[in-house]
Order: sequence, then structure tokens, then C-alpha cells
Amino acid sequence: GYLTMVQTSRVVHLFSRVLHDVSMGMEVHIQAIAASTLIHLVDHVFQNQEKRASAGRDILYRILETLVWKLGCITGETFGMMDEHNETHQQKADLPHKTTKANIGGLLLHITKEEKKGK
Repeated sequence: GYLTMVQTSRVVHLFSRVLHDVSMGMEVHIQAIAASTLIHLVDHVFQNQEKRASAGRDILYRILETLVWKLGCITGETFGMMDEHNETHQQKADLPHKTTKANIGGLLLHITKEEKKGK
């Protein structure tokens, strides 16, 4: 059987809390299952045959709001990690580059001195 809109609303509320509440310490795969469940409920809610259509619309809005919020959080975290990675990578890339410049400069200075001695 199908869930009523009241039951569906409760399910959406529960799985939305799993995605919203970071204090629960839910693992990533649990949050992925919650997001997947919310996505799968969209079709069920869209096919709502109950008299009060506004209940379905409210549920769809809550699903959309939750998923957009979670996507925003993931995007912010991802960009933050990418920035940290790029800064670390750039710092590591700068070290050999600076060292190479210093080595080449020293080598050129040494060659120039040797040429002057030879003349």
C-alpha cells in the first residue's frame, strides 16, 4: 500500500532531520540514504490522489528546501577543501621553484667566476 500524505510528511520530516542535524554525527552513507529516500518520495507525492493537494505541495517544498540546503552545505565544504588543497599544493610547488631559481643563480655565478679566472 501507499503512504498517506500525513505519513509521507512524517517520513520527510524524519529524513530531513537526518540531513539537517549535524550534531547527530550521521555518517555520509546514512545521509546519502536519507537524501535518496527524499528524492524517491517526490514521485509518490506528485501522484497524490488525496483531496487536499496543498499537503503534497508543502511536502514537495520541504523536500526541495532540504536538498537545496544540503547541496549548499556540501558545496561550501567542497570549495573550502579545494581551497586548502590548492594552497598546500601551491606552497609545495613554490619551494622547488624557489630552490631551482637559487640553484641556477648560484650556478651562473659560479660559471661566471670560473670564466673570469680563466681569462
